[in-house]
Amino acid sequence: MAINNNFFYITNNSNSSVSLCSIINQELKNCSPTGFGFTYPYGIVFYGNYVYVSSPRNDTITVCNVNNDGTFSNCTNTGIGFSGPGKIAAYKGYLYVTNSTSDFNNISYCQIGTNGLLNNCLYTGTGFSEPIGIAIYTP
Repeated sequence: MAINNNFFYITNNSNSSVSLCSIINQELKNCSPTGFGFTYPYGIVFYGNYVYVSSPRNDTITVCNVNNDGTFSNCTNTGIGFSGPGKIAAYKGYLYVTNSTSDFNNISYCQIGTNGLLNNCLYTGTGFSEPIGIAIYTP
């Protein structure tokens, strides 16, 4: 789940969708699906006018444009070399992705292009055991 511009987003693994909800008096209201092309979505993160959604079961990251009303459009798969991508984080022009399958046990990092697409994906980090979560602290 994630919050962006007063909208709340939930990845729905079993029906391969992302729900968009309004936040009204601290409650989630008017929830409905948005975007397309997800397969068992898991992680979600926003960066600029784009949203990135991981799909561990088919080893993909999907990028979509985020419209002013909070909905997603122009969704497409991006980046290569993921293995069970779980949680994702974005920081200073890079997307970081946990590769949670036991044969990888590392983190992918990719440059985020000006068009939102991921480029030059590489691996980093060792000593993990099926990493799932990731967060970046910026004081």
